[in-house]
Parts: sequence; C-alpha cells; structure tokens
Amino acid sequence: MCLHIAKGQAYFNVIIEDTLVNVIEGIEQVDDGYILNGYTINNGDYIIVNKKVDLEGNLIWRKTIERPGFNLYGGRERSFFKLAQGGFALAGSINTDTTFDKTMLFVFNENMDTLYTKIYNIPDYMNFAFGGIQTNDGGFALTGTGRNLTDFNIIDCLLLKTDSLGELLWYNTYGGTGSDNSLYVVQSTENGFILGAYTLSFNNTTWPGDQYIIKTDSLGNEQWGNNYGNVSYDDGAVMDLIRTSDNNYIYVASKNYYHAISDDYSDERGRIIKFNNQGQTIWDKIYREYNDFYEPHDSSTSNFYGIEEGDDGKLAVLCGVTKLDNSFYSKLYILNSEGDSLYTLELVPPDGYNYVANEVNIIRKTSDGGFIIGGKIYNFLQFPPEKTWLIKTDCNGFYGSPEANFSYSKDSLTITLTNHSVFADSCIWDFGDGYQELAGIHQTITHTYADSGYYSVQLISYSSCNADITDEKVEIIGVLLSGVDNSVQEDEIKIYPVPANDFIVVEFNPSNRIEIMDMQGKLLCNLVSEKSAEMIDISEFRSGSYVVNIYHDERLLFSRNIIVQK
Repeated sequence: MCLHIAKGQAYFNVIIEDTLVNVIEGIEQVDDGYILNGYTINNGDYIIVNKKVDLEGNLIWRKTIERPGFNLYGGRERSFFKLAQGGFALAGSINTDTTFDKTMLFVFNENMDTLYTKIYNIPDYMNFAFGGIQTNDGGFALTGTGRNLTDFNIIDCLLLKTDSLGELLWYNTYGGTGSDNSLYVVQSTENGFILGAYTLSFNNTTWPGDQYIIKTDSLGNEQWGNNYGNVSYDDGAVMDLIRTSDNNYIYVASKNYYHAISDDYSDERGRIIKFNNQGQTIWDKIYREYNDFYEPHDSSTSNFYGIEEGDDGKLAVLCGVTKLDNSFYSKLYILNSEGDSLYTLELVPPDGYNYVANEVNIIRKTSDGGFIIGGKIYNFLQFPPEKTWLIKTDCNGFYGSPEANFSYSKDSLTITLTNHSVFADSCIWDFGDGYQELAGIHQTITHTYADSGYYSVQLISYSSCNADITDEKVEIIGVLLSGVDNSVQEDEIKIYPVPANDFIVVEFNPSNRIEIMDMQGKLLCNLVSEKSAEMIDISEFRSGSYVVNIYHDERLLFSRNIIVQK
C-alpha cells in the first residue's frame, strides 16, 4: 500500500482483502473515510455488501444485507448516493427464482444500518432500477428498465419519482419499439430529469444499439430524446452521466469504427459528448488508444467507464483498454473543460498481487479536491477471483510521489531538455549558470549558455496539488564552444578500474589537465600532468557518481562519469 498526505491532499493505492467476492458499484466519502457499496453471492443468492474504509484505505467494517431465497441487487455506479440530511440510499431490485424483478429502494443511516426499504410494484411491468438520486424536494428519482409482462418484447426505460419517505408519486416509461434501458439519472436545471440509456429501437440493423439521452419535465413528461450512434453497428450504452458546473451535461461511452483487418466494427474508441438542456451537442470528442506492438490501424480498443468534474473544471475520465491479445488494463484521462486531453496515466495495482486483468468503473470527487477511484483485479485461479481495488488521487489524478527524470541533447552551447517526470505537472529548471525557469511538465526546454564548461542542471518536479512534496534530478552537463577540437576518440583515453574504490588510473596523451567534480559541481581534484598515465588517490571520496573532465590548453576534450563504490 502507498499512502501520502500533504496539505490535505491524500493518495493511496490499495487492494481490499476479503473472503467474499469483492465487487463494488458505489463509493461515498465520509469524514473519516469512505463507504463502499457492492455485492457478492452467498449460498446462491445475491446479497448487498457495504464496507467502510478509513482515510488510508484500510477496511474498518463490513455489513451485508440479505433475504434468504431472494436476490438483492444494487444498480450501476451512481445507484448509491449520499443524502442531504445524512445517511445514504441505494436504488436496486429484488427477485426470486419464481418471481419477477421489482424495483427496490434501500435507505441507510450514517453507519449503513437500514432505516427502511421500499419495493415498487409497477402494474404490468417487471422492473428494476439501475440508477438513482435524491431530488431537490428531498424525494427520490429512480431509473431503470420496465419489461411488459403481457409482451416481453416491449422493454422500456423507466423513471419513478417518490416523496421524501420513498412513497411512490408517479412513474413513466420511455422508448421505441425495441429494447430500451435507462442506466443513469441527473436532475436538470429546470427540476426535470436527464436519463442516460441504451436503446435498440432506432436502427433497424443487425447491431442497432445506440446511446440514448431522454429529457423530461418535473412530472416525468418526455420533452425530447436523442440517440447517438451509427446505423451500421452497435455503439453501446451510456456509461456515466453528470451535470457540469456550467449547467450542461456530459456522458461517456464508446464509439465503434470499421476494422479493416478483422473486417468488422471492433475498433472501439472512448467517446465523450457534452450537451445542453435542449439536447444540442456542444462538443463530441473521440479518444483512441494505440497498441504498442501493431500498426496504428491495429489499435487497442478502449471504452470510457466513468467521469467526474474537478474543482478547477478539468474532467477526470476512467478508461478501460483491451489489447489485441485480450489483455486488459486501466487508464485515467485528464481533460480540460473543452474535452481536450491534457495527459493520461496508467492505473497500476499495488505490488504483491497476482492478477490477470484489472478494471476501474467508479470515480468520485473528494472534499480535498482529489478523486477516489474504485474497481477490481481478476485472477480466476484464486478465491475470491475478484478483489476490490481502491485508489485515492490528488487533484491532478496522481496517486504516487513525484519522480523527476529528464533527458537532454547538446548543440554547441545550447542544450535541449525533455522532461520524463511522473506524478508531477509542474517543474523548476535550474541550469547551473544562475538562470532558472518554471515550466509545465510536458514542455521541452531549450537553454543557451554564455560560455563552455560543465554545469549542474537540476530538475525539481512536483504536483501543483502537493507543492511541498518534490523530487529532483541533477545532471552535470558539459557544453563546448563551436570550433573546439573534438577529435579525441573514446579509446584514446582510458579510466579504470570500474567501479573505482581508493584510486583511479587515467591514461591519455601528456600535457593535459584532469578535473574531478561531484554531481553537485564541486571541484574535488585539479591536476596538471605531463605523464601518459596518472594514478589519482580517491580514497576520501564517498560512494557515488563523479565526473572526470580532461582539458588541453584549457579546452575541454573529454568527459566521463565514474562510479566510486566503497
């Protein structure tokens, strides 16, 4: 487990061990940790599992809800939600092997003890909820699917509205002639509702699936519905839906493209659409993951699974990537408010766990401006095969300490520096000649020195969320004026042994000056020699890296790093 807390921004990366199958579908923050909601299977029945972890991701307690002989289901990732008056609620469903599904509402206190449950009997419909919210009037809006009991081919999106005690006020269904399933609900700026769904009703082809957005008024009357997709193939469902700080809406999903090699529509790419109250698209962005081992047209497939808006308006998006060898891994996209990618991070489970795949599907903003991410790792050769994976990030999506790293190239007195730091978005360059520069982590920096010599170049990298935690890398870089004799070959000068201990031998042409510096640029040895070989005492040197420079007529001819090992 990795844990760090600085200036109120904590991060960790943990696997939560349990004897039961660990699948979480919801996360909510409390003052001293996080409440996790999910499910498992016990004696053949699906049961609800609620857990609490502390601010470091350590499991505090686990509580289960079960009814012998019944299956209890929670909904999708936004079916579990915090209540304004305190406590929590869960939208889900209940059934048995011999009874049809019915929508069920669970209401809990702050310790996740059940206060009450409600089961909703919708006439002529088998029904179940996938999403839910607390509405502005203190009641609940639950959304899901209704299947007509007299004609099983009629499957519609369902929206139920209750009062603050969970008593049903009204319900309505939406959709076309095919199967339509509502998965997410948010309240609109006009106190109506926006539903995020999946529809098979609007394309009469073999693979007709589209994303489906429905807008209703406050009484559930449909105002408009838009489907997003291609008539030739299935684009899949809405995978998350949020209302943004500018009172518009964003959903994430995927979009499929034709794949020439496999001759099908398997080129799946992440998709984000922002739209307004009138259903007009503000922007529609596609994101593609390329396979490391194939040509670009043999790309990996990717799908977006969750989205959250940060305090600064940036968007944090969860991405699942499947390579052509069917291996699966997870990434976090950080986008600006216009949906343009700023950077991506691969999400990697902590060391010490044997797994064949990992998946993240839940992301929520935390009170410190960071994010909490939930998912699971798989290993079907172990029990339980699925384990809960929990990541806490800072406001930039970083879940580890900054690691400074850079490479460079030289052209006469000019150096070009490329930053390779991770878990950092800001940096300070110190060029060793009295000049510094503040830069973004992805900027390539060019600096020109006034004179030839060796300079200690320092990179300090940090996350703007945790500016008091930094990492640095120092390189001694030699630059030469144009016209300096660079004809000396590597084999003309020998320095040994490697690694060194109490002495080094330098073999070279006579009449040269030898200079040894530490990695901070401090001069430790300055020797003019007329010999063809010089033994230099370094017995007082500490273990570490040093730079040996050789000059002729005060022109730098040669430089090499040596390792001293005690």
